[in-house]
Amino acid sequence: MGLTVLVVGARGEDSGKTVVAASLVSTLRTGGYRAAGFKPYAAGRLWGSPGIYRETVSRHLLVGMDALMLWESMDQELSLEHVNPGALVLGEFDVARNRWRGPALMGVDEMSRIGVLGRISSCQESRVETLHFINIEALKRLPSGLEEAFTDMAVAVKPYPLKVGDEFVSRFVRGEYEDQILSCYGRLLEGYEVVLVESNHDVAVPLRKGLYPGLVVAVAPGRIGVVDGDRYVKALGLLGGSGVVPNASEVVSLAGTMFDLGLPYLEDPYRGYGIDILSPVIEQIAKLLRQ
Repeated sequence: MGLTVLVVGARGEDSGKTVVAASLVSTLRTGGYRAAGFKPYAAGRLWGSPGIYRETVSRHLLVGMDALMLWESMDQELSLEHVNPGALVLGEFDVARNRWRGPALMGVDEMSRIGVLGRISSCQESRVETLHFINIEALKRLPSGLEEAFTDMAVAVKPYPLKVGDEFVSRFVRGEYEDQILSCYGRLLEGYEVVLVESNHDVAVPLRKGLYPGLVVAVAPGRIGVVDGDRYVKALGLLGGSGVVPNASEVVSLAGTMFDLGLPYLEDPYRGYGIDILSPVIEQIAKLLRQ
């Protein structure tokens, strides 16, 4: 079975997880290792991210942009569904219908109410099975322009999406379809030496079961911290006793880092970081593989 390296973010959004994860995959593969990227759940807002619309319509598959970067880092060796089996695209509340009062801080329930188009893929031995779904209750809450865009995507994807409501999306967000997600993770572990698993936002762990990292890479703007996997799991157990998944920065703070590295600013994130920056992390991964 392959080694799992978990990549987490030390802040809510735009920490740089995807760039670091994709750079590690690419650098490991250049060095001769069998490495794969894995994004269990891709989520993004359609408003302000036209790439989601463009890629989804052209590929006839719901696509998250972070997952696409990870997939491309491994030269599209597998189907995109293997690399990213779960996806959800969020809309925006129509403020005019709500008397110009915006929503409160985003939680599971609010995410369920604006989670519009989603995908669940499962990886069998010889095939991938995919289900798209569209939240018809959420469609009614969107501005007309966004409603039209989501309808375009729903018509384009294959298979045609199942019509669902808020409750189905809530179950998806809460991880009730995780067995399908885990089936794709298991296939990667069987076929690759190293699997780079990217979490969401600042969530400490993207899967509620079956994920045992040998190493954790925490990413913040300008810096990464490398954490021993066992210490991270123990810290996660101490902080997550109530059943609530803590944020990654809390877990890293409790577990402590083995070492930190500075990250330069990238004008073009798609160029990524090379061995000159990532060599200490690559060396640590190589050490774990030799054990």
